Amino acid sequence: MMWYSAAVFFSHDRNEQASLWEEQVMLIEAESDEQAGYLAEEIARKGEHEFETSNGLVRVHFRRVERVQLIESDTLDNGTILFHRFLRTTEAESLLTPFE
Repeated sequence: MMWYSAAVFFSHDRNEQASLWEEQVMLIEAESDEQAGYLAEEIARKGEHEFETSNGLVRVHFRRVERVQLIESDTLDNGTILFHRFLRTTEAESLLTPFE
């Protein structure tokens, strides 16, 4: 068995339209990339839920497993890289812009 990180996307939908997107990175133990992706989707689907706000009902929907990466370390210690990706300047600027 090996350790993987899996990035999954959720949308927070109000009135059937995505009002906010959420990315979660989870730790998965699996025998292959394919199995890690399957397990990540299975876990993420269990995270779908809904809640009421002052602006109405919000439904949290699993959308997709965005990527699965093998964690290339024999042990999980301080500083172990669990997830990485390369970004275009516009993507980095978007990620660094706080919500209002």
